[in-house]
Amino acid sequence: MKDHFYKQVQNNSPVGLIYQKIIIGENGIPEDFEFLVVNKVVETLMGRSANQIKGLRASQFFSDDQESFFQWYEEFANPSHCDSDKQKTVFLKPFKRWFRIKIVQGEKNYWTIFLTDISDEVVKINQLEAELQYFSKSAEVRQKKEEELRVLSYRDALTGLGNRRHYDKELRKLDRESYYPITLIMADVNGLKLANDGFGHEAGDALLLKFAAVLKAECPDDACIARVGGDEFLILLS
Repeated sequence: MKDHFYKQVQNNSPVGLIYQKIIIGENGIPEDFEFLVVNKVVETLMGRSANQIKGLRASQFFSDDQESFFQWYEEFANPSHCDSDKQKTVFLKPFKRWFRIKIVQGEKNYWTIFLTDISDEVVKINQLEAELQYFSKSAEVRQKKEEELRVLSYRDALTGLGNRRHYDKELRKLDRESYYPITLIMADVNGLKLANDGFGHEAGDALLLKFAAVLKAECPDDACIARVGGDEFLILLS
């Protein structure tokens, strides 16, 4: 029953999941990878069924595309690139898409890779930058676009709350005697890493969005609410 539940979560997740084994050569250096588990998202990306992928080595899967194999090797065999506490954004040539990647190490040389497709976000950013350049001759339009970018720079992309920059700005504004006393509330989300590792980053993002909605609903309209870390939030009240 438990295995069936995890399989359903895995296959219904909008996040790509790959569980792979790193093949170590006689010299102790990684030389290849074996695909052990993939979900339906990855099946679509790779254009093959899970049964056709599982058990294959990366060198076999990318036998006709050495450039893609070398990129796979660089991204998923280089220890400096595979910090399980961080995410990175990469354009994966085999899939021709931009991804936010999270790597979780289980047993030695066994890694789970979570792939969140962010190509649409990248396209929107590129479009906004292109528009800004196109309208650069018009001071009014340029000012409007720069203001949009400025607002985005003070907002957390996921929750729509303020970010660390927004919090620092509000703190400087409120740090005056006329606003005293100031209330500072610090909060974090329990179980975020467990949700990310167990169910993928879509589940973790949903948890953060739910928490952000609770904060916005319960705080005054003039409160400064900011997400300042992965699961960390700060609230300022004058």
